[in-house]
Amino acid sequence: MSQNEIKEALEVLKKGGLIICNTDTIPALACDATNPAAVNRLLDLTRRPKGAGLVMLACDMDMVARYVKNIPPIALEVAEVSATPLTIIYPQGIGLAPGTEASDGSVAIRIPGNDFCTMLTRKLNRPIVATIPATGNTKSTVRLCMEEISDEILDNVDWITKYSDLPDMTCSVSSIISLGEGGEVKIIRK
Repeated sequence: MSQNEIKEALEVLKKGGLIICNTDTIPALACDATNPAAVNRLLDLTRRPKGAGLVMLACDMDMVARYVKNIPPIALEVAEVSATPLTIIYPQGIGLAPGTEASDGSVAIRIPGNDFCTMLTRKLNRPIVATIPATGNTKSTVRLCMEEISDEILDNVDWITKYSDLPDMTCSVSSIISLGEGGEVKIIRK
């Protein structure tokens, strides 16, 4: 990772572009999660419907708090004890582009253990969508590395990281839990 890469990716995101970047899990197709045109372009490229829900990355819990209506208290505890990348589904998002949320209004956000994504979201000062860079239904996808991304996706983004898979990447998707308003915890994906 270089400061130049962060600067390049940041400029593309600010203009509503799509990028492919490394995360702590898999390479991601990413865009500004607050930009409706960028999110629509990402949904069109991946052929995913609005309401399916997209995973977003935030730099810290302060950023999460700006885009989630209520953070159940258990979220902080769960996030602190997780030894693996963990995406948390919160009951209701706010201030995000249409199409980022699931049909019930919930939003999936992860704080990545990856310097590039943390610095990128911090400098952008808002979350990014970071979804599986593939078309159609990706629910059965559990692993993906850079060389497995299709040309259809690669040819339709505005910026691609110069680095292939990094040593700290798992090339596996994150675990996902859903938190209810009353603190209920449901495991969606281990």
